[in-house]
Amino acid sequence: MQRRSESIPSKRGSSLFRLLLPLVPLAIVILLEATRGPSFFDDAFITFRYARNIATGRGFVYNTGDPVLGTTTPLFTVILAFIGIVSGSPSIPSAAFLLAIAFDCATAAVLYRLAKAAFNDIVPAILVPVTWALLPFRLSVAGGGMESSIVTFLVLLSFERLVLARSLAVGSIAASLSILTRPDALIAIAPILALLYIR
Repeated sequence: MQRRSESIPSKRGSSLFRLLLPLVPLAIVILLEATRGPSFFDDAFITFRYARNIATGRGFVYNTGDPVLGTTTPLFTVILAFIGIVSGSPSIPSAAFLLAIAFDCATAAVLYRLAKAAFNDIVPAILVPVTWALLPFRLSVAGGGMESSIVTFLVLLSFERLVLARSLAVGSIAASLSILTRPDALIAIAPILALLYIR
């Protein structure tokens, strides 16, 4: 009886460990990006200015009265503008940085699901998002204030939903939003749609 009672906590501890293990990539993303802080690219300030002009009622323009589309990320600009309307236009750069962290965490979760489906093993399922999270180039882009984190998440989500989960509605919405976030996401979406058609 003694051996049996001792084995129960170990099983519970093991199941809790396996439950918490997928959170490791998320913790790494938050730790690395939050401690590095923002390092905005020059192009990010173009998007910030568009978002600020929308938030302050000047319209979707860079210069007031000059309706020229000069941002490559319409959806991200509108999201930042909405945040600027709610919390004030000075908060737009900080919002861009925090959104990058949030969407990078979501990307790590999607990569975990993709790797687990591909390898059917928790070890590579953890290693894939951890390796992605630690990539130096990704880290430099993450703090740049650009739309990269959002478009990466949306493209991967569209693949996971369309190809693995066969959820046409969610996958199509994610694919459409990725193209609205950055039109050249179509380069990544087209092969996904082709693979779906072939299968």
